[in-house]
Amino acid sequence: MATTPLWVPLAVAGAGVLGTLSAVIFSQIWSAKREDQRWLRDREVEETRWQREQVERHEQWRHEDRARWLVERRNIYAEYLLGLDTWKAALAKAEGERRKNGHLADETITKLQDLEIEHDRTYENIRIIAPNDVIQKAASSSLGYKFWQEGILRPDKSESAKRRLEAEDIRRDDDKRLRNAIRSDLRIDNEA
Repeated sequence: MATTPLWVPLAVAGAGVLGTLSAVIFSQIWSAKREDQRWLRDREVEETRWQREQVERHEQWRHEDRARWLVERRNIYAEYLLGLDTWKAALAKAEGERRKNGHLADETITKLQDLEIEHDRTYENIRIIAPNDVIQKAASSSLGYKFWQEGILRPDKSESAKRRLEAEDIRRDDDKRLRNAIRSDLRIDNEA
């Protein structure tokens, strides 16, 4: 009978244990690596989703800001144009009063000065919120009315009717350009 030396079964058993342990260790390392890769993929997907949501939120905020500014500009423009029309009507009335009476009543002078101050206040709002094109056209239009008022308050006897009509045409054209610039800024079709 041949006997197997003791070291052979021990070596076979040790090799089996080492093989099993190395398989377990290899499986653990492989599983951990797969888990890390899955975690990185999930993280990248989550990061991409988060960035997309951030961009969408910023776009929504920008859109809401534009809408708020549009409403704000619309209100300021309406206030400005209404004040301009009120001032224009008061100037026309004062001009008629000066022609009829040869002078202006103190109440008329005070009203004109108050309307000019109110106009200047709304013009400052225009300067804050409006684009340069509207600001320039509003300044030009305002200047025409200030000259008109100055001519009524301190009349130049040498000013001819023709000169007054030319100034009126210029004011009318300035007003039309201003209104078209405002309509353009508010993205409303311009008048023909």
